[in-house]
Amino acid sequence: MSPGDDGAPSVQGTGSALPAGIPGVDAKAPTPIKVSMAEAVRLAVEHFERGRRPQAESVALEILAVEPEQPDALHICGALAHLAGKNGLALALLEKACRLQPGNAQVHYNLGVVYQAIKREDDACACYRSALKLTPSHAGALQNLGNICLFREEFAEAERCYATGLSFAPDSEILLLALGMCYTAQRRLAEAGPFYRRALARAPDSPQIQWEAGQYALLTGDFVLGWRLYEARFPAGDQCKVWRYPFPFPPWEGENLAGKHLLVHGEQGLGDEIMFLSIVPELIAEGARVTLVGQPHLHDLWKTVFPQCRCYVQLRANEDAWTKVAPEWLPELQHDAPDFQIPFGSLPRMRRNQVADFSRQGAYIRADPVRAEQWRKFLAAELGERDPKRLRVGLVWAGNPAKTNAIANRKDARRSVALGELAALADIDGVDWVSLQTWEAAQQVRDIAARMKVLDCSARLANFAETAALIEDLDVVLAVDTSVCHLAGAMGKPLLLLLPYAGEWRWGLDPERAHWWPSARLFRQPRAGDWFSVIERLRPALVDMQRQKAALG
Repeated sequence: MSPGDDGAPSVQGTGSALPAGIPGVDAKAPTPIKVSMAEAVRLAVEHFERGRRPQAESVALEILAVEPEQPDALHICGALAHLAGKNGLALALLEKACRLQPGNAQVHYNLGVVYQAIKREDDACACYRSALKLTPSHAGALQNLGNICLFREEFAEAERCYATGLSFAPDSEILLLALGMCYTAQRRLAEAGPFYRRALARAPDSPQIQWEAGQYALLTGDFVLGWRLYEARFPAGDQCKVWRYPFPFPPWEGENLAGKHLLVHGEQGLGDEIMFLSIVPELIAEGARVTLVGQPHLHDLWKTVFPQCRCYVQLRANEDAWTKVAPEWLPELQHDAPDFQIPFGSLPRMRRNQVADFSRQGAYIRADPVRAEQWRKFLAAELGERDPKRLRVGLVWAGNPAKTNAIANRKDARRSVALGELAALADIDGVDWVSLQTWEAAQQVRDIAARMKVLDCSARLANFAETAALIEDLDVVLAVDTSVCHLAGAMGKPLLLLLPYAGEWRWGLDPERAHWWPSARLFRQPRAGDWFSVIERLRPALVDMQRQKAALG
């Protein structure tokens, strides 16, 4: 999430209402100007800045009918076109206005907003820098340029932008948040904390600030505050892509669950679901009767792991599918209505408020024995019968790229490593490499076949019940931060986890160990993008594991 992207252009400020029509597309014929040109321009600007968009458009069109290259009118019509989603028209109008009025910082800024909207980030940055040369205190240009630089991990310039903005507006909660996020991305955590606290003090009810500050608190081990702020993920759902269906049952707020029926339902990704549902066995042990709602790829697994629970599927296709479309099984559930309901990301607020609470965390997922036997036979056919002296290593090197979401896609790129880089480990003796990778990255097995022999299982991994069954016959899983690493951890399988420099909050700050999965050993990048050093540290760890395996065999 970017800290407060300002995507609404303005002439002298910002606004949010959409125009009724756009020149050259659906506007009515302008009426003749009945005032002086200077007065008409003043009126158009006043209408725009006060949110009277149809009137601003009407006056601007009257001006352009008389003077087609009047830069203020072009500027206003370009801003209105962007607000209506007509970025092609907005670009043409604003580029022309910028050529005619190169000394107007706001024109450069608004043109940058349009470039940013159409993913032309280099052009957007150039416009923001032009605006700042003319008006060094321009808040929108400082903020948006900083956001792009933060997204690109150009931290020095991002920090300069945010700090400069704060020098002009020291109480800006968005800039305070942005600087906190910038420091967090660089792991300058002691410097980041005060900015999150100041942002929260300025805007304690802001979902975005609560969400980001909550993740910082969880990263640094303040679980009580962190889980409380983590609840902001729902009002901030359009920004963090977390949604829930409004089930008509009372929320669970920590009441005694003995003899009670609890609905635990989905909200986030596959790895989140595996991680948070690790708390469910405790609730069952406390006497709760649990109904689980999860994603389709996990449904068969949950039926195996929780045979005492009723399990339903909820498709996470988009926001509407989660928040507005009633599941087809809801009437059936209402016949045996739960006493309480809770989204699974809220479970830790009830059961994981201090480090000691994680001592209850252990392996809770077991593979279906029938599937596990099928995979055992498959591996025997492909790799030969089990050699007790050889180490079988499962590999996951990439997540699932979110092609329609630039921020999520960049995050996936940071956490993923090319299989070709892991091929540097291929010369370790006594190791069989088995791919657990799915999605597009699975085809990399063929790309490096000449350098590293990896068994590609992607065609058979239809769901997580199959993946769990395959992991059952492996000795260790080597994975990046994606859903399969959580599956391996939840099975208690030895896990070598590769993390980017700025790892997610869930992995905490311990150099090698994770609260959630005791079987995991963490291998963190020493600097952003440095997988080479991580792989060099992996080598002795794998060699040692193979030697131990051979000695026991």
